[in-house]
Amino acid sequence: VDGRGRGTVTDLTANDLTVTDGYFTLKGNLAMQGLPDINTTLITFRDGEVTTTGKGIIHYAPALKGNPVFTADSVSYLKFNGLFEGYIENFRVAGTFKSNLGEAVTDISLIMPGFKADSATYTGSVTTNHLQLGKVLQQPLLGDITTNQKVTGRSFNPANMQMRLDGVINEFQVNGYRYHNIITEGTLARQQFDGRVLVDDPNLALDFDGHLNYSGNDLHIDATAHLLASNLRAMRLVSDSITASADFLLNCTGKNIDNFFGSAKLFNIDLRRNAHRLDIDSIYVLSAGDSINRLLKVSSSAFNAEINGRYKLTELPVAVQYYLSQYIPNYVRQPDTKLSGQQFDFSLTTHDVDSIFAVTLPIIRGFDDVKVKGSFNTTAGTMSVDAWVPWGKVGPLELTGAELVGVGDLDRLSLNTTVAFASLADSAVKGAMSLNTTVGNDSIGFTLSTISPDKESSATLSGLIRAHKDTLTLTTAPSQFYLSRVKWDVAGGSMVQYSDRFLAVERVLITSGIQQISVSGTPANGGTLLLNAHNIDVAHLGNIAGFDGYQPDGRIDATVSVNDMFGNLRLNANVRAM
Repeated sequence: VDGRGRGTVTDLTANDLTVTDGYFTLKGNLAMQGLPDINTTLITFRDGEVTTTGKGIIHYAPALKGNPVFTADSVSYLKFNGLFEGYIENFRVAGTFKSNLGEAVTDISLIMPGFKADSATYTGSVTTNHLQLGKVLQQPLLGDITTNQKVTGRSFNPANMQMRLDGVINEFQVNGYRYHNIITEGTLARQQFDGRVLVDDPNLALDFDGHLNYSGNDLHIDATAHLLASNLRAMRLVSDSITASADFLLNCTGKNIDNFFGSAKLFNIDLRRNAHRLDIDSIYVLSAGDSINRLLKVSSSAFNAEINGRYKLTELPVAVQYYLSQYIPNYVRQPDTKLSGQQFDFSLTTHDVDSIFAVTLPIIRGFDDVKVKGSFNTTAGTMSVDAWVPWGKVGPLELTGAELVGVGDLDRLSLNTTVAFASLADSAVKGAMSLNTTVGNDSIGFTLSTISPDKESSATLSGLIRAHKDTLTLTTAPSQFYLSRVKWDVAGGSMVQYSDRFLAVERVLITSGIQQISVSGTPANGGTLLLNAHNIDVAHLGNIAGFDGYQPDGRIDATVSVNDMFGNLRLNANVRAM
């Protein structure tokens, strides 16, 4: 302690006072009138300076150590310059706080009879200048904040507190983007907020007006919001050029997607990607039921979706991973999270999604009026799905009248697909198609049938694909296909193995009458793949190649060898006409 003091006990003055205890250092001019009764003593502390560190804060407020919201450890220094005047239960503090985390200017008047938090009343202002709020609150997505707020309220008990906030957030950094000009007008009372937030940022114009109730376990929102304009890429929310505006009506309760109940409506939607407008005007979400059985409905001008039963949306990926781990364990491992019981039905109907794909995924077109329905029961270990696609196109593949029926359990999944007409760009693959597959234990059994309109390119191909580590093995069952009305048979037992930089072909035999093609060998690591063709009809080759007008005639034998396919590729051919 150091300084110059004078006066009596009832009227004491100390100038150039310095007090330190190793944790705090206090300097200034102190006047106290009214001792020895501290409760009636008027205290005036002018030209004050208080310095400390995070360690000092923890020393006098040990409850803050390990606090998940506020971290004092990040404060390497803290300095206050200002004044204190009043009584210990009724005083005013005005001054500037400076630290390594930024600067704050306060002017607060507080009345707290008997030091009871419930009976406190306060009024004043708080101004911050690039205060590093993210470090203070241990939230890495938050950066610094510059704001000027007027505060009026009573009680510090969260259950009874009522606080009025009016002010402007000049700058607030979130996820690397600095938001500007945020006006706050509202009241915090009994763990509820009623008020309005206006954002006038170059990349975000928003008007939020409503009620938030966070007094219980779940958050309740009853609000209206107007998103007047937004640039999502500029705000570092997406990588594409996306702008959006919409109106919101929210009346919902919950703390996550699994216990969300209520309704949310978005309307007057104007969503644009790379300057192209997404053709969807409104979306309505309704969640009803209880903690066991729930109904979730999503309606819009583009699609309707519904899921009904016992489910947790956050655990659906785990359930899907579990089923896939049973079907293809070589590629998908079982989830670490325990699978909970989920039992629900789902449905999806599209309306006008072609225009949406044109903006978001141009490679996909069509898929209007698609109908999908199914069920999922992890307790019984069953699943089913039915789908109907009137018309759709993905890249060069075009489908008309496609239907999928799937049934599965924990051992295998059966999928039966029929397509009234399928085409692959300008290739010869055109016509009806059916594909029946069974997936289970790292294998896929399949039967693919196609019928072209003129039956020139029909095929029925059957076989089994099995996976082991990084190797895929295809074994054919007896199959057949037509090329230019000529039937070809594929012998059963033909086998093809493939992995990274490895190919092995065994017993591949294709015949049509006396025509015969065989393939075998391993064209990797210096090996050879050998193709033998015998009695091949030249006229038939001409038809396939489009030279039927020249009417070639005769037969040929040929031998083709392929060496070192994945290294120094070499090709040798020997063709003999007969």
